[in-house]
Amino acid sequence: MRNLAVELRRLLSRRLIRVLALIVLVSILFGGIMGAIKARENEDRAPSSQQSQQAERFEERELKRCLSGRYGPVPDDPQEARDFCESHMSFEVPDPRLYLTNITNVLLGISAIIMILLWLVGASFIGAEWRHDTITTLLTWEPRRIRLMLAKVAAVALFSFVVAVLIQALTGAVVAPSAYAFGSTAGADADWLWDLVEQTLRIAGVGALMGIVGFALASLGRNTAAALGVGFAYVVVVENLIRALKPEWQPWFFTDNTVIVVTADPGVFAQIDHTVGQATGVIVGYTLLLSLAAIAVFRSRDVT
Repeated sequence: MRNLAVELRRLLSRRLIRVLALIVLVSILFGGIMGAIKARENEDRAPSSQQSQQAERFEERELKRCLSGRYGPVPDDPQEARDFCESHMSFEVPDPRLYLTNITNVLLGISAIIMILLWLVGASFIGAEWRHDTITTLLTWEPRRIRLMLAKVAAVALFSFVVAVLIQALTGAVVAPSAYAFGSTAGADADWLWDLVEQTLRIAGVGALMGIVGFALASLGRNTAAALGVGFAYVVVVENLIRALKPEWQPWFFTDNTVIVVTADPGVFAQIDHTVGQATGVIVGYTLLLSLAAIAVFRSRDVT
């Protein structure tokens, strides 16, 4: 625990963390201001009752045509036929107002940015140690290498999880006033709030894994750039190349399983039949393997 506390303090004292914190805060505030301006513009653009009635009449007419087979064959069972037609029809009048429930979509939209930031933080934490040759000095204070690495990994994971939660909380806190003032709170019930909390924790959990992966790759390569380069090459080149040559391997891709976990949607990829739990197991397994490899190499390598 003492090692963990020391590593957390060292992580928080880094200049990169302060710079990134400032950038994140400014970005959230700027996005909140722009969102409020857009919400104010759309405040009076709610669908009128006449538009809603016209949409309902049009939907009823099209539903009858679909059930009659005018647009193609439908199931013989009446209820199945109705469900089939309704699933392929959507005649809701567009509502441009800002809904409080849109916060879930906003957080999903920024989740990729959160992952990249935490990857960078994890990689730079150990990468800076190698670059400035402070590893040797650190080992004179704590010569037990495995314990030192475990403390660093735990510090990165805890820091990444908390930061991911804070970024999402701040984003939601900035969006909510605009929805209350200029939009609508329709649908923001207890079930929605619970789903929001679950999504926030999922994104934070994956963010912690991303921080660990960045840390492990930078430790193996003794450089922050190594982790960033490997990550970019894997996502942009390796996965796409394997997807073209061996599409049956897609269920084991790191990024695809990450998307399933973040969105909690097992059907987001037609080629993957993993549940959210199975996808979580895949990315946790990869993270654990990389972490063990980084610890094993660090334990036996020459640090001078």
